[in-house]
Amino acid sequence: MGRKENVENTLKPHSVSTILFSGRFDPPGASHIATITRLHHEFKRVIVVVLHNKNRRWPADFAVQIFKEVFYWCKNVEIIKNTTHFAEIEKKELDSYGADYYAAGNIRVLKHIAQLMPVVYVDRAYGLSSSRYKDPVQE
Repeated sequence: MGRKENVENTLKPHSVSTILFSGRFDPPGASHIATITRLHHEFKRVIVVVLHNKNRRWPADFAVQIFKEVFYWCKNVEIIKNTTHFAEIEKKELDSYGADYYAAGNIRVLKHIAQLMPVVYVDRAYGLSSSRYKDPVQE
């Protein structure tokens, strides 16, 4: 079954559901925007959680601001920061978001969350990965 075992690998319409989509988004990229757009069309509410920690190349506030500007017109998309990595999040904190589903492209995170709530695997839109971008400050 490969990397996607025990994880839904296609999105289905959930017009009355809330979904969490978390990540570093370091930096936010076209694939993240495409994924959030897709989730926006398929779920009643989308909560995008930007990981805020000291290991970031770009400030978390940068990702939050980008997403807020891009999705200002989406009343069902909420952008927030969190310091807990979702690969280590506990059920009580996860439940505090009030979500029905969790979405990510990180298999390690999905395997952890799948023990706590239903998950949806989201592929890298258009084969893009922001983690492959170079930091322009270091060039």
